[in-house]
Amino acid sequence: LIHRLRVAQPEREFIAANEAAICRYMKMITPDKLLDSLRLNIHEVTVEPEVADRARLAIERMIAIG
Repeated sequence: LIHRLRVAQPEREFIAANEAAICRYMKMITPDKLLDSLRLNIHEVTVEPEVADRARLAIERMIAIG
């Protein structure tokens, strides 16, 4: 994500929280692939309800922060 942001906005400075936190699989995700996944309802991930509840709470907190 940081790399893409730096390429898209070279005039801005993006600072990674942890430069060592690299996920090669996340780098494979593109906006087009994400859009296709949402449109075609593919690559669905199912998690236990308790995990989903904790994840939902974390996402809601991030959204609230802005």
